[in-house]
Amino acid sequence: VDAPSSCYARNYSCRLANDLFNFILKNIIPITIMLLFGYLIVDNVRKQICLVAPATLSTTKTTVSRIRRDDYQLIRLLLIQVCLMSIFVMPAGIIKLYLTLTVSYMKQKSQLRITIENFCFTLAVILSYVTYSMPFYIDTLSGSTFRYALRRLFTRVY
Repeated sequence: VDAPSSCYARNYSCRLANDLFNFILKNIIPITIMLLFGYLIVDNVRKQICLVAPATLSTTKTTVSRIRRDDYQLIRLLLIQVCLMSIFVMPAGIIKLYLTLTVSYMKQKSQLRITIENFCFTLAVILSYVTYSMPFYIDTLSGSTFRYALRRLFTRVY
């Protein structure tokens, strides 16, 4: 089978099932889990604020605005991470499905087109590895709380 990777299934129906399963397992489920747990974290933070706020008699506007800012920061970090994960992970799954669905047209494809498709697939797979280091950089660059904690860590170490 002319495929970009030797680990594809030899049978077309098995290959299609394998690619669909991998697409769901590696693309849809992680993004859904990130959104679900992100929502639960934000919801938990809001509930803790409601539980803590009535106990204090002198809740100031600055405390409430700081809590809302942190809440907004959590939501922003979550959305940035989910969007970037989608951008970096989805193309590999989509191209893999495309290659499987067009395998019957392999004899009609020119050598240039096959080479371009294999290059695109390889590039998409390489880009999908960015997601493993992405959370650190997103948290550090976009969250002031994380930047402050990182600075404190560096000052303690050095």
